[in-house]
Amino acid sequence: MRRTQWSACVLLAAVMVTGCTQGTNEATTAEDGATSFRTGEPTKPLPSVDWYTFYRPVLGLVAATWADYPEYMVNANLCESLVRVQPDYSIVPGVADFTVSEDFKTYTYTIREGAAFWDGTPVTTDDVMFSLTANTTPPFGAAFFAIADAIDSVSATAERTVTITLKAPDINFNSLMTGPAGKIYQKKQAEAAGEGWGSPDVGVMCTGPYTLGSWDPASSLSIKKNPNYWSSDFSPLVDEVVFTWPQDPTTLTNAFTSGEIQGGWNIPPSIITPLQGSDKGQMYVGSRDTAVQIYGLIVGNVQEGPLADPRMRQAISALIDREAVASKVYSGAADPLYTLATPGSITNEQDAWNAANEAAATGADPERAKQLVSEAGQTGKTLTLALPAGDSLATITAKAIQTDAAKAGITMELKPMEASQYAVIFLDPASREGIDLFFTIYAPTVRDPVQNYFETIVTGQVNNFNGYSNPEVDALIGEAKVSTDPAVRAEKALAAQQIYLADLPYIPISAPRVTVWEGTGLTGAPTTFTWINSPWAALLGGN
Repeated sequence: MRRTQWSACVLLAAVMVTGCTQGTNEATTAEDGATSFRTGEPTKPLPSVDWYTFYRPVLGLVAATWADYPEYMVNANLCESLVRVQPDYSIVPGVADFTVSEDFKTYTYTIREGAAFWDGTPVTTDDVMFSLTANTTPPFGAAFFAIADAIDSVSATAERTVTITLKAPDINFNSLMTGPAGKIYQKKQAEAAGEGWGSPDVGVMCTGPYTLGSWDPASSLSIKKNPNYWSSDFSPLVDEVVFTWPQDPTTLTNAFTSGEIQGGWNIPPSIITPLQGSDKGQMYVGSRDTAVQIYGLIVGNVQEGPLADPRMRQAISALIDREAVASKVYSGAADPLYTLATPGSITNEQDAWNAANEAAATGADPERAKQLVSEAGQTGKTLTLALPAGDSLATITAKAIQTDAAKAGITMELKPMEASQYAVIFLDPASREGIDLFFTIYAPTVRDPVQNYFETIVTGQVNNFNGYSNPEVDALIGEAKVSTDPAVRAEKALAAQQIYLADLPYIPISAPRVTVWEGTGLTGAPTTFTWINSPWAALLGGN
């Protein structure tokens, strides 16, 4: 096997704010096994903080409807879940206290004393049952239909208690309730809002430590500290958070270093190095053992076309120099990934999972890719790779794939798409017509490789975008999911992983670590992916 090195610096020069040079300061990178999961402990109040909202504007406030980063980031501070995930991934009561039966089939949630919406009205069991249904069924919660399918019954079993009985055991159900499926909304306001629920015109009514301030869909959205927050869980030090979404890397870098924007997560990899060299704040990178996201390629069509042949999918995978992506393109803020079991998702049976992942880490092999293309009879074929326009990470990676694909006998045409158009390919299969591959970043709620495989490659699941279906995979992941024995779960899921590695309907590239920028005078942000669902703004403050 001959390994090729992508010319990352050459590619970076076209899109980065600066070239491939090191900054004068190193990023603060967390070590595996760390016991601190925040950037610091704030001590001073701040009147306002401006925050970067990742890659596009916020489109709505019902998290389950959009199932994407910008909406999650804002909703996390407005709308609390039944239970809450802490920065260390422990689960604590949110709107409700909870008990779990020994067989992991019955989950009982009792609304906490004093739990109230922003308007002062108490949370009721009607609100809870309405929210669970709205979050997991159309028209607002279609993305989380698998949770509704898993529930046998939901009933109010006492004045403040809702009991959920599952059809089969699920050790992850409480974790799922920390996310969009478990968000609690006021039934009265939602029903009055109708189809516009969560929009700029009508918003939402929630219980969180922040309320909605102003919202201009074209430019910014603000949230304000809730003066009547019902719980002692949070005492926010920041009065207001203003979200903006600049896309140009130079603009964003200047905004960070000038203090115009004080913080943000998922920092574009192309500006990590410049920010490391800045004395205007601190660039933080989370640890490998908390890296749960998946950056990869979705195969547009596995039923017909050039990539219907698994050998072609294997060839694309063999072209990718994952080590170069992680170290050069991601500026070290990611780890190479060959399976869907990210390093941060593996919390049980670690030896078995790590051994299997190490065996799968075969490295880039362009000669094997060329041979596979030839065996598939596809030499000279043209493939179309879609990517979000202006996304430096996708642009760099796509150009590298394009270059090495040519060496394997494939012409790779790149199709940049505006953010609004690109988002549609995840929602509408018809929009993928003519697209062979497209980039995705998978954002899990649950920290478990079994759940990763269930959501992404089991037949009919919402993150199975290309209709991949393998009955053996479905059966193995199904058996793993209902087992409460970590050894059995790993055994079944690893057997499914071997089949997946042969089929590769979803080609992983890297596991991005959590990245967060905080300007001078700001501290407190979580350095784990828990920010996506918990009231992170209530942890910020001055230092």
